[in-house]
Amino acid sequence: MRCAAHPQLGPTGHLATLRLSATSADALAALHCRRRHWDGCEINSKSTRSGWGRSWRKLNGRQARRFYALVVLAGTGVAKRIAARPSSSQTRLVIAEKPMVMRMIAEAVGGLKQRPDKTGKLQYFEGDGLLLAAASGHLVNLQQVDWNSPLPIFPSPFKLEVSPASHLPKLNLIRELASRADILVNGCDAGREGELIFRRIIEFLGLESKPSERLWLQSLTPDAIRNAMQSCRPGSEFEPLAAAARLRQESDWLVGINATVALRRRSHIPNTTSTGRVQTPTLSMVTDREKHILKFKPEPYLLVHAAFSAAPGQKYEGTHSTLEQSGSLAPVNWEQLADTWEIGVVGKIVKDAHVDTTENPKPLHDLAELQRECSQRFKLIPQQTLGEAQKLYESGLVTYPRTDSRHLPKDYVKQVKDMLLASSATVGAASALPASLLQKAADGVSQVGTRVFNDSKVSDHFAIHPTEKGLATFLSSKESSVSQKVLGCIARRFVAAFLPASRFRTVRRTTSVDDHLFTTTMKDLVEPGYLEVEGKKAPSQTKALKALPAGTKVSLCKKLRIERLETQPPTRFTQATLLTAMEHCGRIVKDAELKRGLDTGLGTAATRGQIIEKLLTSKLLVPVDGKTASGFLKPTAQAIQLVDLLRGDLDLQELASPELTGRWELDLRGIETSKKKHQSLHSAFETSIRAFVLKIVERAQNCSPCGSALCRFGKHKGKTFEEILANEPDYCRWILSLAPGEAGPLEGIQVFLLESQKEFGAVEGPQAKPPFKSGKRRGQTHDIKVVADDPDYGVPQSGPEASGSVVPHVTKRQTQKGALASKLAGKPPQAVTFSFGKHRGRTFKDVLSDDPEYCEWVLESTPGDGPLADLQAFLLEKKELYSAALAAQKPQGGNAKLQCGKYRGKTFQNVLVDDPKYCEWVLGLKSQDGVEEGGRLAGFQTFLSERKADPQSLDAQPIGQVRSKIKKCPALAADAPKKNGQVGPKIAPRTPPSSLCLPKTFPA
Repeated sequence: MRCAAHPQLGPTGHLATLRLSATSADALAALHCRRRHWDGCEINSKSTRSGWGRSWRKLNGRQARRFYALVVLAGTGVAKRIAARPSSSQTRLVIAEKPMVMRMIAEAVGGLKQRPDKTGKLQYFEGDGLLLAAASGHLVNLQQVDWNSPLPIFPSPFKLEVSPASHLPKLNLIRELASRADILVNGCDAGREGELIFRRIIEFLGLESKPSERLWLQSLTPDAIRNAMQSCRPGSEFEPLAAAARLRQESDWLVGINATVALRRRSHIPNTTSTGRVQTPTLSMVTDREKHILKFKPEPYLLVHAAFSAAPGQKYEGTHSTLEQSGSLAPVNWEQLADTWEIGVVGKIVKDAHVDTTENPKPLHDLAELQRECSQRFKLIPQQTLGEAQKLYESGLVTYPRTDSRHLPKDYVKQVKDMLLASSATVGAASALPASLLQKAADGVSQVGTRVFNDSKVSDHFAIHPTEKGLATFLSSKESSVSQKVLGCIARRFVAAFLPASRFRTVRRTTSVDDHLFTTTMKDLVEPGYLEVEGKKAPSQTKALKALPAGTKVSLCKKLRIERLETQPPTRFTQATLLTAMEHCGRIVKDAELKRGLDTGLGTAATRGQIIEKLLTSKLLVPVDGKTASGFLKPTAQAIQLVDLLRGDLDLQELASPELTGRWELDLRGIETSKKKHQSLHSAFETSIRAFVLKIVERAQNCSPCGSALCRFGKHKGKTFEEILANEPDYCRWILSLAPGEAGPLEGIQVFLLESQKEFGAVEGPQAKPPFKSGKRRGQTHDIKVVADDPDYGVPQSGPEASGSVVPHVTKRQTQKGALASKLAGKPPQAVTFSFGKHRGRTFKDVLSDDPEYCEWVLESTPGDGPLADLQAFLLEKKELYSAALAAQKPQGGNAKLQCGKYRGKTFQNVLVDDPKYCEWVLGLKSQDGVEEGGRLAGFQTFLSERKADPQSLDAQPIGQVRSKIKKCPALAADAPKKNGQVGPKIAPRTPPSSLCLPKTFPA
């Protein structure tokens, strides 16, 4: 019998006439009228699955009211399966991943009341036997540890924390509701991460002993939610998935924290916080591409364009590239031919091929494909696209967006066809797509086969597609907002998937003129097919290139046009292309088994955008043109150093390679799919991760014999801190003279020297490898590696091939090879822009007019070919003008001003009066290092020399102690080793602080 109030019951759409008494059937119908949420038990003549052991006939009214019933029909009309559970006696708490999902579940179930928590700030839903609460993503995470902890770091057990602390009220609400519930239901996203979110919450709250169930939501339409609520599965079935989720999180944590801390202590490279299983291989792909670009040598070539006219009046264009004739014994002089060939020169068609081709519709979107399309069409960064898709999902307009599948289940054929037919019947004249096109798509649903409907290619989630509500919204609205544009992409791709293939006619024609071949390629649209969704139509036949037989005479109807081009290096990654590279990283892996582990790529569809964002935030990747959304990305110097360190000194190739992810993914999938052996696989995976972490720490360990940290830069590169402390006091004094934060890559040894509690006295003599003292590289040593496209700091040079390093770097000597000379070509010298130091961006003429003192210093500098060589040459040519300007504007005597240093802008006389110790130090430069070492202080040196007759103002102790900006311990300046053969007491090596060295042994 049918229920008058609810004629459509469950997924079958009607209630069977059961072979039961009228009283029982009436009770069942009445029961359905009272209940909107269906649970039930399987009932035949003898109910066995429910465990009640009695027929439905014998259930009295009270017993019937204890069950919710859903009828699923057999072919005979007799109820064969009724899923049922006692509901009035057991209360369920459904924990959704987000508040929006909680509200949509409440609306789909119906009959629930919204209530506030004790604070009044949070909401939950309550009904007969059902409670609904919401998390906010990962409420509970693994607890962070002190980064100064001894390595390796192996928490046992892992501790959990609420991050951020603002999530505590939500956990308190879940704890309170759980105390009222008999069964906990995981309503988080269907997949590994959703399982992890729920499991971590119940672990943190100590609710593991409560029975649990899994609500597997593929879509958030009301029907999909009700169907999922009716088919909840025991939580124990998802233990393998939960184990894989925990292992993935804990393994990433172990590798990330240990690798980052170890590399930071070993190399002192800034921004090594982005060291990890997925981030570092992603970074290495970008650095490898950058190195190919840097090593690329462009080759010039010509592209010759010729316009031809065939006998029937058909005109077309052919091209010839000189790249095709490379290696030819007699290269062609095309400039001469262009002058020789007149209009009307006769040629002939050598080959004319017309081929009809078809192009099937593109597969449905997964998240990566949606992010790529939105990046290309709307210039959205991946995280923006994901955010908009998530909003659409939470609004019930599209299905779950964090998917890596591009197919639908086979049982969706009828649902998709009904949705398209319903849409075609309701569209109006102003619809985004015509009704005829939707009808054509509905007719094609049954013909697409496994190209769209393929169970074997559906993972935890199927492809992204619009819901019936979403398709109706797309058809009736204009694509004005970002959300509507993203919805339009999804809806158009969905409709196009069921339309016929597009048909093209491709023409490939070869034309010969005096044995020189010109190629013509044209592709004409014959039948638009699925491209009708984008508004494409077939062109008129008059515009198509007609077929001509070989040997047909043609004539040149225009003069040759020659285009001078150069071969281009590989294109840098954008965020969209980097997403593609991460998704298909298995192509660069040779091992066939590891390729299977990488069939889903680096990271997941939901996390790839976050990984790129993190690399940008940590300044390991930067946009070339400042446009993060659409611009190209390049690695910074620190990124190149980090990858080279892993591949070189540390020999940790796997940490910078996708192979590690492939191996992990294979193991994790084995754990997910093996219900019987997942415990043994779990233990084996834990053991392998522990061994890998130990390998990282041991490889990144400092000097094996003494346990000391190693200096990674400068002339003492490779020496231990202890060795430098004992044998290089002058170098140590210079390191200590640097202000905190200005030591750059030498910060590690600076901290070590401060903690060694040793005083080295005044700075004496020239210091080895001083840093740049001006310009944008101020404070960095001359031998620090910099990115290659930095013309101010010299022509990039590569390291020795034997070391395997191709990282561009410059040294003090190499800075003498500036790029400014190339800027003189084609410009008057006075118009050349200066790109170094304080006058960066100004012309030589302006510098000469406004700052003659600076020009004087440039002329007094040692002649060379450095960044100042061009200005120096210009000044020599304009010596008379320079002398006049200097005489007219240069202040005389003590009124001259310092142009650099801490007293920049003060007059010589004021500095002499205010700081005689500084003056003595300036004079010391002259007496110890030669006049040329005074550099930009040479004028001040001369001024002081002329006034040296007044010793009262210059009688002071050495100035090196005053220059030091670092507070030193009051001890033993007299015991410090001296130069010129005077050697003080030997400095005994000291044990380095624990924060800068790694232990030699590790616990089992």
